[in-house]
Amino acid sequence: MIFLFLVLTTITVAVGVGGPRFISSGDSFRIPLDAKVVLPCNISRVEDSLVVWKQGNRVIFAGDLRVRKDERFNLDKTDLVITYARAKDSGIYTCQIETKTKTNMLWIEHTLLVETPPVVYTTQSAVSKMVGDSVDLTCNVRGSPLPTVMWSMENRDLSGLDHSTSDTGSVLYLSNLTPSYSGNYTCTARNGVGLPVSRSISLTVLYGPQIEVEREIVHSRTGCTASLVCFVSGYPVPEVKWFLNTLLLVPSRDIV
Repeated sequence: MIFLFLVLTTITVAVGVGGPRFISSGDSFRIPLDAKVVLPCNISRVEDSLVVWKQGNRVIFAGDLRVRKDERFNLDKTDLVITYARAKDSGIYTCQIETKTKTNMLWIEHTLLVETPPVVYTTQSAVSKMVGDSVDLTCNVRGSPLPTVMWSMENRDLSGLDHSTSDTGSVLYLSNLTPSYSGNYTCTARNGVGLPVSRSISLTVLYGPQIEVEREIVHSRTGCTASLVCFVSGYPVPEVKWFLNTLLLVPSRDIV
């Protein structure tokens, strides 16, 4: 019994030493759009093991067999070569060794980021809200790496406005709207690839007529001209009419 135990132990050690192993290690790659990248997977003692390349859970190659029908993906021995890289190629790539017994499975992972410039698009170009309301302004952004988004109003920051943003910055929340909130709001996306990109959304705050008189009492003499001044605001712009008691005044030679 002791002899058999020693023989079995010796065989187990020999298989472990002689099996396949990785010479390469996992790494991160960041490349521009349309570039070429080689993801290394150097293996010693491949022997009858099967080398499988995957992006996420999707198999690209199983040995020399092309599973993913995309001619931009090729093998250089056991390395994976990607040409004309696209944004969708970003992700986790796994080089995996499968033995006949499917035991002691080995793998390494590479992270690939394909840089793409920021893109901004909106479904809103002009928004109208009542005074006191709240509003959400949205700029949808994409790019790799994910762009950061900054908001401005009429080329100035948003200090003094009751506002907040979403975690990604793509949504601007404005609360307790007043007429001073009316204007053009611009979202600017940047990720260090190419130039920043901006889009604008026009916000109009609607409010009822507001009247302020210059002087409540105006003195004049017979035959002289008297000017009665009132300042009117509101949006949409109010229509202004003058009355003497209940009599509507219409423009004439004496009334302008």
